[in-house]
Amino acid sequence: MARMDFKNDVFISFSHIDNERISDRFDGWITRFHMVLARLLSKHLGSEAKIWRDTRLADGHVLQDEIITQLQQSAVMLSVISPRYLKSEWCTREMHEFCEHARRSGGLVVGSTQRLVPIVKTPVDGPLPPVMKDVWVRDFFTLEDGVPIEFDEAYGEKYGQDFLKQVLQLAFRLKEALNALRGNGSPVSQKPVVYLAECGHDRRRDREMIGGELLRLGYTVLPDRRLPPDEDECVAVVDDMLSRCALSVHLVGAGYGAVPDGPSGKSVTIHQNERAVARAKSGGLKRLISLPATTHSEQPAQQAFVKALREDAEVQYGADLIAGDVEELRASIRATLEAIERPAPVRVSQVEAEVAEQDNGLIYLICDKKDRERKIANPLRKVCRQLGFRVETPVFEGDAASIRKAHRDLLGACDAIILFYGAGDPTWKRAMESELRKVGGYRRGKALPARYTCVAGESTPDKQEIVETEDDGLIVALEGMTDAALTNSVKNAFKNRGLPQ
Repeated sequence: MARMDFKNDVFISFSHIDNERISDRFDGWITRFHMVLARLLSKHLGSEAKIWRDTRLADGHVLQDEIITQLQQSAVMLSVISPRYLKSEWCTREMHEFCEHARRSGGLVVGSTQRLVPIVKTPVDGPLPPVMKDVWVRDFFTLEDGVPIEFDEAYGEKYGQDFLKQVLQLAFRLKEALNALRGNGSPVSQKPVVYLAECGHDRRRDREMIGGELLRLGYTVLPDRRLPPDEDECVAVVDDMLSRCALSVHLVGAGYGAVPDGPSGKSVTIHQNERAVARAKSGGLKRLISLPATTHSEQPAQQAFVKALREDAEVQYGADLIAGDVEELRASIRATLEAIERPAPVRVSQVEAEVAEQDNGLIYLICDKKDRERKIANPLRKVCRQLGFRVETPVFEGDAASIRKAHRDLLGACDAIILFYGAGDPTWKRAMESELRKVGGYRRGKALPARYTCVAGESTPDKQEIVETEDDGLIVALEGMTDAALTNSVKNAFKNRGLPQ
């Protein structure tokens, strides 16, 4: 990118009513915003940030030559959006003057750098101006019981902290943009590109925190601008961005999210998930979905989406579902990116290579960790190996992302699955059965594996009921059984489901 020289780093365009004090204890919001941004941006740049704003004129005065000059000499315009800003002839004129001059002097978008940066201090009715159609917008407010509360320490310490965090994120983005405009950007990153999907308002803070962390670590994060409000355009842009990404991360919560104008009526959250599924099926995209276990939505369409993510293998296709908090998601993102950047030998690829040399194939023996520790599953493993099968059990060591990947890779590679009901309790068994209903999503077109259930270890009423009501595909390995009885049970089950025995 060619070097561009500017007198000012940032021009702050704002309505003066938004700088009026709401408490005698604090300066106006714009004054504090300017001060904090200048300090944080200077820290990131390593030199004094030059930020200009009009401290004298009130709305309604003629746009003077000085302001035009300052506009023309500014690398970036930062527009503080509020209801008054959009109603002010002079604020909107500043914005249009900057955009027109930018277009004549290198462009409003240079490379991937946006020179118009809107922040929404107070929500507005209706759409933003057309010039901001595809521009990334940052919110400086939150919704509580449907009421917008600005990030402002005047409303309490919590909102003051949110204000500082949001300005910090903004300062980092501005530093990257200014370096790029001046030709001082870092060499093109060789790290994977991450698609951090837009989400509902209730997960936005988590998304911004993760996005900021990824940027600080040198990753390119998409979307880098606002998605189009038209459905067809939105889908096309998402497809284009996903084609450049190695990982997509989806944060799903109670909020349905924005709905593009189009025939489907689907939220942008659902569109992004569907396009990521399509990309994952064509290969080259890892996926993580953050869906906390307690998530419930009062919106029927969103609750149906939440339910589908948990139960429908097609909706969840190719993704690890993270049911924990944002810290678990961060750990999974780190582990996934490390695996993408430094691919290690994959255990299952070795398994598949060995299985290819055998006649009878691979059995995935799904058991609880206690089964392995207490060696409850050992007799069954021995019988299966004697019948010419290779047997693999779940991976229990390592980080959560690696464990899930090994599990799903084995589900995709195996020829048969034995659900080993030994030390696990009925809740564990139901959870595993729910997971196995999604197995088709991990097979990439391969036929479904044969399915068996083995009741083993200590006899319980629940296990006895299974023995009395199930026949086809049931293996009985309860305590006290002889090796011969166990072998016969395995052979009969395999015969009924078509496996060699």
